[in-house]
Amino acid sequence: MSETKKVSREIIYDRPAQSDAFAGGGHARTAKALADLIRAFDKETRAIVTCH
Repeated sequence: MSETKKVSREIIYDRPAQSDAFAGGGHARTAKALADLIRAFDKETRAIVTCH
């Protein structure tokens, strides 16, 4: 016979944080840079890609 295992789950809600939890403000700087880049698209079709 197989055993039944209890599995616990936690729902993580995808809500924006009210403040940057990183001490150096890195999240806020990255978010601003990304928002500025998207605004610069100026209604053009573009893509953001990562090159290695």
